[in-house]
Amino acid sequence: MAHHSDPDSVTFNKLESRLLDANQKIDSEKNYKVLDTINEPTVSVGTGGSYPTSIFGAKVLTEKGLISLSMNPRDAIYNLQGIKNLISYSWSGKSYGNQVALNSYPKSIIVHANEQIIHDKEVRLYYEGMDKENSFISEATTLIPMGELLKYYLQRKHLNEQEYLNSIIHQTFQETNDNYDFNSKIFEIMTGDDTRVAAHILESTMTESGIGIPLLHEKYDYCHGRSVTSSTNRGQHSLIYLLNQETELDKTLLELVAHNYKSIILLKSDTNDKIVGEYLLSLKAVLLCNHISKNKKMSLSQVDYDPSVVKKLYRYKGEL
Repeated sequence: MAHHSDPDSVTFNKLESRLLDANQKIDSEKNYKVLDTINEPTVSVGTGGSYPTSIFGAKVLTEKGLISLSMNPRDAIYNLQGIKNLISYSWSGKSYGNQVALNSYPKSIIVHANEQIIHDKEVRLYYEGMDKENSFISEATTLIPMGELLKYYLQRKHLNEQEYLNSIIHQTFQETNDNYDFNSKIFEIMTGDDTRVAAHILESTMTESGIGIPLLHEKYDYCHGRSVTSSTNRGQHSLIYLLNQETELDKTLLELVAHNYKSIILLKSDTNDKIVGEYLLSLKAVLLCNHISKNKKMSLSQVDYDPSVVKKLYRYKGEL
């Protein structure tokens, strides 16, 4: 279980300022030029907190009209043939699995925040005076690269991307999740093609911190038998429903399943733009995890992990 402490957190209290600072100080124009060079089918990889970022990055490239896939490093190493381009998402730039994947592709880009230049083709997130996030759970280090990718998408739509991102961040931090019941042990997460980033942020954060046991449902898959878990455990689980672009299926599910859950937490994007909606939901997912951890008095920054397992596996550098 996670370490019980004062509802921390340096991580949460500095999150908004970190995101705004990065938005202002990162050399986005230079990064856009690197992203502009991607004009062929591409696979994006990331692990841990960088995996949701890789999903978001793949979606942004898809909006350019490219075949763009997101995968874990092992999938990219063993299961793809014919795609030459790989983008590695790693805050340090040194993720072992990502490095092995990079060696499997003739063309590559690294998205990182390492102080040193580590690749001849890189999207660089480091800037002078960066406030480092010292936390077991990635929050800023997941959202900052997503913000840079969102700005790339927005400027291609001829919007003032820096002001737009600032407004999204400010507005979302003004909202509150305090009216929900956070005391469940198991959280079922309902997701779809336009909410995958937020779903994996929730899954990763809950799994790595122990604040809840996540169970992911693809919305249409839920129609084919997956409702049995919630009905046989009626009133014990909470549902986190992710809503980006509402469909008839969303309306049907929310109407039919509510009675099986202890509570329903609805995270909604409130925008007609799928990509902007993905970012909004991702930010809301991070804030929701902070509220859950605060309610349960469990820290996201100082997780009580098993060092005999975590440290050895984190440093693993053998065959994948």
